Amino acid sequence: MATRAELQGIRLVLIGLGRTAMLGSVNFYPFTRASLNGARNAHTWLVGTFDGRGWSSVRIMTVAPVIFLPPVLRFGRQLWMTEVGDDLATGLGVRVNRWRNARSLLATGLCGIRWVNRGMDG
Repeated sequence: MATRAELQGIRLVLIGLGRTAMLGSVNFYPFTRASLNGARNAHTWLVGTFDGRGWSSVRIMTVAPVIFLPPVLRFGRQLWMTEVGDDLATGLGVRVNRWRNARSLLATGLCGIRWVNRGMDG
């Protein structure tokens, strides 16, 4: 939806906010129909908890920054330049689409580690 003409930051943000609102309402609809105990259990499942975590969770949480932070630090300037606008970044010699995709991949990887760690409940 955001790539019809070109990928614009504000357009991507607005589409993301709209999708979040729509899917969030679908996600929280069962709360309106559940018992208090069921809603509390569902909330704990959605938000997560530190209860019952061991050292395997700590290892995952330390491996992720080791993998994803060096590229962020190494290519931070190119990643930052994609935020100044497509024309200016291209004029400065940055391959905008390549670095925009890299930025999305790195951000998704850093955020996604939480979900990998959450799935290790056993």
